[in-house]
Amino acid sequence: MSIVRLIEVPRASSPNYPMSMYRRLAALLGDDPVVYADHNLIDDLDTVKGRVVLLTARRVIMADADGLPSTAARVNNRTTCGLRVKTWARSTLQGIALEGAKDGPNSDDDWEYASDSWPRKASVTLTYADEELTLPLGNSRLLRQTTVFSAFLPGLLADLERPAS
Repeated sequence: MSIVRLIEVPRASSPNYPMSMYRRLAALLGDDPVVYADHNLIDDLDTVKGRVVLLTARRVIMADADGLPSTAARVNNRTTCGLRVKTWARSTLQGIALEGAKDGPNSDDDWEYASDSWPRKASVTLTYADEELTLPLGNSRLLRQTTVFSAFLPGLLADLERPAS
């Protein structure tokens, strides 16, 4: 399965997401199967901004795009690149936080009146040795995505018990 399909950004509906980003993610992913994928990419026709996160059984692969030229911008000879792609071991997870909030994501009302096991707007902050991630990412907090994340959370809790590599 392609990375484009994994994060549900089909090129047919978002032709401006540059393949260079996906190819870099694929290079760091290798043959490892993805167990969780998320993104909050925004395409403004000129640039792509946001984050892609892929987790395998043992690694985190993350791409941060900040003004990455879209396919349309590349055609117009714009070549400035704002992309960072990196990977690290999931075993370096140091903590998981469920921050409280009066309004918005993680509000008490979200948790009090959630009809399923994971409130739709809720998120966790994962602290790794050199990075901090908040999942699920903002733009993909669809009901289906929160259900997927809820099922994935026990795996993250198990990462806290793994010895660091």
